[in-house]
Amino acid sequence: MASTFKRSELPYYAPANTLPAPLPTVEEILAATEFAGPKMRYETRKIPVLKGCYAVKYGRDVTLQEGENMLFIERYTNVPIPAEYIRGRLLHSAWGKLASKEKQAIASQLRRDMDEVRNLPSPGYYGGIWRQQNRDPCVISSRILSFSFLIQHPEPNLVKPMATEQEWADTMASCVRASVKNLPDNWNERRLAILRQHYRRVFSGHPPVFNHGDFSPGNIILREDGKGAVIIDWQ
Repeated sequence: MASTFKRSELPYYAPANTLPAPLPTVEEILAATEFAGPKMRYETRKIPVLKGCYAVKYGRDVTLQEGENMLFIERYTNVPIPAEYIRGRLLHSAWGKLASKEKQAIASQLRRDMDEVRNLPSPGYYGGIWRQQNRDPCVISSRILSFSFLIQHPEPNLVKPMATEQEWADTMASCVRASVKNLPDNWNERRLAILRQHYRRVFSGHPPVFNHGDFSPGNIILREDGKGAVIIDWQ
């Protein structure tokens, strides 16, 4: 990655005088009864809400890499990053009830936020931050290989950092191939070859840039206090 970036030391602790309340203990986290977000299948991820101001994300498919991504964005951009529990509504459930001016303001803010992330100096490769595994569910997951399973049992060739965009495109095609045995019988090598061709045409001529792996209305919170939108789920 560009020499202008410095990796945060882990474990990371925010200065105590910036915290809204003392950090919850492990015992308090495990005993929590209030949770944010939908209940995850097989309970692979939990987000208990504690002391009215903390949302603690933990579980089998939660990694430190997501925290590092958030620390990086917080350090090198002005994009709002959730540092505590944010009360509000997900954009996908609120959008239809918003006025045109509200929609325009939200869209403009999100455009500025993502432009700022994508305009950071290029890391020079395709993959996870600090040359870690790629955890983009749109790339590595399939009908049979769940995102949670892939985090626990990653295929090295599908999650490693990649030097070229063509390699990135071929990896996405390989993910389809990994699940082809569970697709209908009429899915054959010829169709997979065509799919690989299309991936190579679409993903061609673009330098690697920093991005959010799942930038969608389901990962955007409209703050209850009216202070704009916050992008979440930086895995």
